[in-house]
Formats: sequence, structure tokens, C-alpha cells
Amino acid sequence: ININYRRAAYLGEVLRIATAVKSVGARSCVMHQSVTLQDDGTPIADADVTFVIVDTRSERAAPLEGELREAIERMRD
Repeated sequence: ININYRRAAYLGEVLRIATAVKSVGARSCVMHQSVTLQDDGTPIADADVTFVIVDTRSERAAPLEGELREAIERMRD
């Protein structure tokens, strides 16, 4: 996770959280998330989250393919 805190959020503020697929590799995916104030879009934080699917037998990253990859690709921004 690579996160950038832009400013504090305070009790009573309504936040908007948006998530999108930033990139898809052979064995990993990066999701981008942003947190803003709902009222005026002021940035609170943004982050890139990299994940892999682990094959439990080999304990290695599994290829992103088939139905899973197609579903992830449909979520790309």
C-alpha cells in the first residue's frame, strides 16, 4: 500500500471513497483509491494498493487469467 494523506477528516464530515483498477499485470493488480469530502471534493487521502492471488499449493503468485482477469479488466478506469 502506498498512501498519501492530504489532510485530516473531522467528525461530521461526509466522505466519498472511490476505487478503480489502475493497472493489471500478469500476476498482480493495482487498485487506486481516493477519499474526498462529499460536499466539495477536497482531497483527504489517496492510495495505490497492489495485490496478488496466491496459489495455496505452491505459495506463489498465481496468474491473473480467465474469468477473474475479465472481471478485473471490466473495472478499469
